[in-house]
Order: sequence, then C-alpha cells, then structure tokens
Amino acid sequence: MSDDIGDERMRSGRGIARRPDESEESLVRESSHLTKWLYDRYGDGLRTVLVYDGAVSEYTYLADHVGEQYSDAELERIADEHAFQDSLSNPHYESLFHLGGTEATVTLFEGATLVQVPFDNTTGVVLTVDRARSLDVDALVETAREEHRPEFVSEA
Repeated sequence: MSDDIGDERMRSGRGIARRPDESEESLVRESSHLTKWLYDRYGDGLRTVLVYDGAVSEYTYLADHVGEQYSDAELERIADEHAFQDSLSNPHYESLFHLGGTEATVTLFEGATLVQVPFDNTTGVVLTVDRARSLDVDALVETAREEHRPEFVSEA
C-alpha cells in the first residue's frame, strides 16, 4: 500500500477517519505505521481499525463497505463506547482465573473477528477483520506491541 493509497484508505467511510493537518493533535497520524502494517497484513479483509488513548477514540481505517453499513452516529457511538476497555482493565477476571494478565480479547461474529490489543491500561487498538481471513492472534498481539506501537503510547 503506497502512502497515497493509504491516505485515501484512511479517509474512507464518509470522513469519520480523516487525515488531520499537521497542526492538529490526532491519534490517526501517530498510528499510521500500525494502520499501514495491519492493512498490509490483512488487505481488503481489514474492516476497521480504532485506536484509543484514555477518553479519546479515533478510526484510523474504515473500509468503504463498512462505512456504508453504518450511520455516522453509529460509528461515533462505537468509537465512544468504552465497554471494550473495561473488559481488559477489570482485575476481577484476572484474579478469578489465575491465568496472568489479559493480553488481548477476541470476539467472533458471523461476519468478522474483533480483536482488542491493549498497549497499557488506557491505550490500545481495536480492529475487525473479515471472518474469511485467518488470524494468528498471538503473532498479531506480539508484533503490534513490539514493532508497531503508536507514537502516542509511551514505551512499556
């Protein structure tokens, strides 16, 4: 994916995921390396990439066909929902199962796989990929954290 194509891809979906100008603070610009890597890995099977930092969530990628399925209000509601953060930051689950810390969550829907990869307690990425694409979640999590951590995330 060239930089020009990447810019267009990140703009897809009726402007929800827009490329900010250089003066704007945005998670999009600071996550472009991660988003490009995910697109290169999953191609047209990549549906969405949503990054979050505390109370701020932004789509860095939204496939055109996904953008057509949802209204702007629905997309904003999904981006604003922090239920996915709670599932990873709830110490109750970690103490209940004695399995160590939560490294990612995966939800399988009929049409897509949703994966959430936290970088720390308040930052992370949520992506959806068509179910027809095979996912190696362990490799995805490890590579995203070690090689494609967005610039807005401090080093662990």
